[in-house]
Amino acid sequence: MVNSSELRKLAETRDILPLGTAPAGSERSAIAVAGLRILPFATSHDATASFGFRVDAPDGDALGYLTDSGVVTGAAHAALHDVRILALESNHDETMLKDDMSRTL
Repeated sequence: MVNSSELRKLAETRDILPLGTAPAGSERSAIAVAGLRILPFATSHDATASFGFRVDAPDGDALGYLTDSGVVTGAAHAALHDVRILALESNHDETMLKDDMSRTL
């Protein structure tokens, strides 16, 4: 499993910005792995750092992955607008929101 310090080292060696600091679609936030272009983007979640991903194949096919996002942010929409396959996951817990108002947007 890759940890955040390994990702930071990779970012330094690839001259890319740390996850979530570059605008969606910015090549400085994308990395290339096994011929795939992987673009992380910030999501709306109550965690310190929460990211979705767009994965582009050399043939132009694209996959989007977005989980635990309170809303579809502008960055997420821009990154995912034309993917062929989109994986989404979300849940809604009214009690949790009522008991902890810091979790609301």
